[in-house]
This record gives sequence, C-alpha cells and structure tokens, in this order.
Amino acid sequence: MEQLNWYYPEDLSEAARLISDGKKAPHSGGTALIRRGFRGIQGIVDLSRLPMGDMQVRSESIEIGAMCTYDHIIREIRVADPGHVLVQSLMHSASTPLRNRITAGGSVAAFPAWSDFIGPLLLLNAKVALIGRETGTYSIQDYLTQRGLRAGSLITRISTDNYPHSGLHHREIRTQVDYPAFTITITFTPNPEVFQDVRIVLVGNKERFYRAEKLEDALNGNPVSHLDSIETKDFFQIEFANRKHGSGEYLQHVAQVNLKRMLMKIAGEKA
Repeated sequence: MEQLNWYYPEDLSEAARLISDGKKAPHSGGTALIRRGFRGIQGIVDLSRLPMGDMQVRSESIEIGAMCTYDHIIREIRVADPGHVLVQSLMHSASTPLRNRITAGGSVAAFPAWSDFIGPLLLLNAKVALIGRETGTYSIQDYLTQRGLRAGSLITRISTDNYPHSGLHHREIRTQVDYPAFTITITFTPNPEVFQDVRIVLVGNKERFYRAEKLEDALNGNPVSHLDSIETKDFFQIEFANRKHGSGEYLQHVAQVNLKRMLMKIAGEKA
C-alpha cells in the first residue's frame, strides 16, 4: 500500500479544497473508513478540528453537526422527547463503544445496508449541507440516490423536521450484536381511534430504501379497526437480495409480518 498523507484542516474552506478532488477520504469516527479500506485513497482528511460537533434541538427542527456521534444525538434529544424516532432507532444501534464513535455525517455518507439512521432521517425530511465539489443543501433522498452529490463532497450538517410524534423501530437481527438484515421505522401521532400521520420506511431492500406511501394513504384517517381489513403485503411487496440472514423471499415475508405487528401495536392490539 502506498504511503497515505494525513491532512488536518483548521476551517471548512480548507477541508472543502482537500476533499473536492475525490482522492482523499474524510476521517471522523473511523468506522466507515475501516469498512471501506484504503484502496484508491491518496490521503486522509482528519475532521476533528472543524466546527461540526454541535447540535440544536428546537420544537420544529433539529440541527445535527456532522461530527456528532450517535450517543450525542440520543442524549440531546432524549431530554426533551424520549419517544422521538431518532432515540428509538439509535439507542439499540451497534454497540455502546461504536455509538460513541459513529458520527452522523460519516453514517449518512457510508449508508451501510444495516443503517439505523437513514430510516428516521427519511421520515423527518432530512437535508444535508455539503461543501467541496458540490456546495449547498440537498434532500436526503437526492443525496442517497445521486452519486454526483457524494463524490468529492463533505457533509457538514444534517437538518430535520421535528414534529410531535411517537416512533417505532424494528431491527431484523439474529443476535443483539448482529447487523440487521433490514430496518423498519414508523412515526405516528398516538390516537386510540384513528391512524394519524403514520409514516413508514424500510431500509435494506434491493433498492436500499422504500417509503410505503400507498400503505400510509390506506391507513391515515381511518379507524384503527380498519387494520383488520388491510392486507399489508398488498402494499408492501419489496424485493430483497439473498443474504446471510436468509433468502430474499424469506426476508420479504419477515418484513411483512413485522410491519403488521408494528401497526397492531399502534392500533393498541397485542401482536
């Protein structure tokens, strides 16, 4: 392996210049860099000196600096809203040491198939602020699906909507320390009578993520008893690749079963 040069930018403009050639890898928590390896990398840009470690939780929005760790995000949000979807999704993600290392920006940029972070961000209409080859603010959907936004660019902040809700997050795992085969994330407004503002997203399918908008439309505004007449599989035909957790067909069935259980919980039924 060729010798790697390390860079320690003191401000965002210097970091943008270094990152923009696409030949240097940003280093924050280090977990994504270890996973991807060093092939094709000519240098590493250490982000520890940059002003990206702060976080602000407001009643209508959340601002997350790219260097905030999972643990930081949990602690900041849980004080005001223990049921927040980001708390529910991240508190069981990875292990305690890793939650103290994985950063918000690195997690979004790497987008591993097992991500517990992407689902909530999609439901919260997240946006990412970029510097480097691309500079500006972009929706999380555009960032994840447009390769041109990622190469040579660095995430500095992630902003989300913040609305009153309860959150549910399912991780399809075999053991507690296992990476999930997929995740299902739901936000909703608790209402014992009707389904209200239910939002559903799955991460880990062949297309990487899926927003269940047709199922949301079939649920929202209807009595919770309406769930008995809905076949969730009719709205949730998602293809999975074969993987160590099971075949694609098996994972599709498991996803449909767990989604139904989550909806039953919202409806106040015992799964």
